[in-house]
Amino acid sequence: MIEIRAAGIEDAKAIAHIQISSWRKAYKGIVPDRYLDDMHTETHIQKWEGFLADTDPDVDFFVPLVDGVVTGFINTGPARDDKAGFMAELRALYLHPTYWGQGIGAQLFEHSCKSLKAKGIENLYVWVLKDNPIGRRFYEKAGGIEITDLFKMIVIDDLELEEIVYGWPVL
Repeated sequence: MIEIRAAGIEDAKAIAHIQISSWRKAYKGIVPDRYLDDMHTETHIQKWEGFLADTDPDVDFFVPLVDGVVTGFINTGPARDDKAGFMAELRALYLHPTYWGQGIGAQLFEHSCKSLKAKGIENLYVWVLKDNPIGRRFYEKAGGIEITDLFKMIVIDDLELEEIVYGWPVL
C-alpha cells in the first residue's frame, strides 16, 4: 500500500539518494558520466534541506511511502517561466529506480494535481530533457501535451542539452 504525505526536512537524505539514483539510471548516456559520478549525497542533502525548509504555501513537496520507506518525491510551485503560460510548474518528480513501473509515480502526480486544484491552480507545465525517453513517456502517459514552440538549452558539465515543455492546460 502506498501512502503519500507532505515531505519534511527529515526526508532530505532519502530525497537526495533518490534523486542521485534516478539521475544515474535515467540520464545514463544523456548526461556526461563524469557529472553523474560526481553527484554526492551529502551535497544534495544540504540542498534539499534548504528547499524543504522553505515555508512558501505555494510550494508543495510530497513523498510516497511503500511499507514506510520513502520511494520518491514531487515538487511543484508557481510558474518560473512566464513564456510557458501556465500557473504552476512541476519542478521535480523522481522515484528510486527500484520502484519504476509500479504506478507510484502516477499516483504521486495525481495527488499533487489534486493539491494544486484545491489551491485554485488550473494548469501545470514541466521542463524535461528532450533526449530523456523515460521522462517523456511518463508525462505523455499522464496526459501531458508537448508544447512544441517552447524549448531551451541548458549546460551540464560543458554539454549543451535541450529541454522541452509538457503542459497540462487543464488539471
